[in-house]
Amino acid sequence: MVEIKNVTISGQGALTTFPATNEAMYLNDSSGNQLTMYFWYTSYSCDGMMVGAPIPGNNPKAPYGPIDVYGMLTSYPSVSAGITNWQDELLPTAFVQEIPEPSSFMLAGVGLLSLLAVIRRRHS
Repeated sequence: MVEIKNVTISGQGALTTFPATNEAMYLNDSSGNQLTMYFWYTSYSCDGMMVGAPIPGNNPKAPYGPIDVYGMLTSYPSVSAGITNWQDELLPTAFVQEIPEPSSFMLAGVGLLSLLAVIRRRHS
């Protein structure tokens, strides 16, 4: 099991929910690296339970940015012209999307207002 942090999902076209089909998707980080992610709802029960759930970060009504992905990292051989290359793939088991709590925004706002009050008091 591995955790891959701060990635976005691509390659699923216009899908906003996990489909009832086997799909190859890609995890992209901010440096341009890409890892193949296979969503196999027919082979893995954890993927099967995600069918119909929103794809994190791919909802036009709530685009929350990068997510963390948990899953099994595997490698498989790909033979071309007699040369074997190993391809890495991730089989997802869970997705975590950090969404700031409203109380965090309120706490930051109170801190900023307090700082402005202190600065104003020093100048008067």
